[in-house]
Amino acid sequence: MGNNAFCHGAIHVGIDTNPAKRGQATISLTSRGFTGTQPAWGRNPSCRVNVAIGYWSGIQYREKGVPMNLGPRPEAPVRVNLRGVGQGINLMSFTTHPNLNKGVSYYVRIPQP
Repeated sequence: MGNNAFCHGAIHVGIDTNPAKRGQATISLTSRGFTGTQPAWGRNPSCRVNVAIGYWSGIQYREKGVPMNLGPRPEAPVRVNLRGVGQGINLMSFTTHPNLNKGVSYYVRIPQP
C-alpha cells in the first residue's frame, strides 16, 4: 500500500455530516496500525500513503488527496473537511495513490436546503 518495505495495514473511514452545514462533510481517516516486510520495516517502521477521497460536486467529479505517514500502532484520526460536496445522495470513494489498492465506496446523504 505504501512506499516502504511493502507496508500495508488498515485505515478506518468515517463520514460525518451536519444539517446546519449544507454541502459539507467531515471525513475521518484512522490508521489501525501498519506493518511491513522485515528487515527493512524493522529499520524504518514508517509507511507513507496518499489516501484519495473521490466525490461528486454537482455534475463534476472531484478528488482530494490526503498524505499520511503511518506507523505500527493505531493513530489518532486525520480529519478532512470537504466543502462543495453535492447535496442529497452522493457516492464517495476512498483508495490510495499511486498504488491503487482495494478501496471502499459509500452512498452518503449530504444535507441540502
